[in-house]
Amino acid sequence: MRAVLAALTLLLATLIAPPAYAAADTNLADTNLAAGKTATASSSTDVYTAANVTDGNQNTYWESANNAFPQWIQIDLGATATLSKAVLKLPTGWPSRTQTLTVQAGATPTGLTTLVPSATYTLNPTATITFTPTSARYLRLQITANTGWPAGQLSELEIWGSAPDDPGNPGGTNLATGKPITESSHTHTYVAANANDNNLQTYWEGAAYP
Repeated sequence: MRAVLAALTLLLATLIAPPAYAAADTNLADTNLAAGKTATASSSTDVYTAANVTDGNQNTYWESANNAFPQWIQIDLGATATLSKAVLKLPTGWPSRTQTLTVQAGATPTGLTTLVPSATYTLNPTATITFTPTSARYLRLQITANTGWPAGQLSELEIWGSAPDDPGNPGGTNLATGKPITESSHTHTYVAANANDNNLQTYWEGAAYP
């Protein structure tokens, strides 16, 4: 009997205990808060506008006016959030280059303070700038040099952190909740929509494999 009780206790502990990675991976709460958000810039050239840095397409890019440093590009996140890093990207296949820039952030476009002092970063084609988690709505890159072209250039500016409605949630933001969902088949009333209605008591069930 003691052996059976010990086995049951061990089984329950295994089922209840959270996965080890949940506590160890501090990046699970991170979301690219800049995706689809409004981007503005000090200037742009031709079709290479600021909006290209938040469109999720690494093949489109922003380019400032040429031979006119300093230049800047800025993201309005739409609401105050906790920011932890910025990821800068150039189109895949472009030659490596360095750009010298300062990272600024703040609650308003006119109330920006320096988050990371001016430094030179190599984009090949990506560079990541990490900083102490900071509460801000706006993030701006002030660019003063580019070894690859006499202008500021970026294809994507990702700003990673936690949204205000999800502070410190180790699971991050569930982007699937309430979104359109389809399936190969379902049984009775156990339809696909049950899988992302945020209700653990409803569920989807398929009719036959696969």
